[in-house]
Amino acid sequence: MLPYSVTDVNRHFPMGQPAGVFAPAVMVVGRLRGIMTLVCHGLSARI
Repeated sequence: MLPYSVTDVNRHFPMGQPAGVFAPAVMVVGRLRGIMTLVCHGLSARI
């Protein structure tokens, strides 16, 4: 028989850190897109 071993990936890096950066970025971009949508609707209503 051939000897074998099992290895695993190091999962000690907490996933909360990337989520803590990603979630506010999504909120900022979404808010900016919403504001720009309202501005464009206002401009198109004046034309």
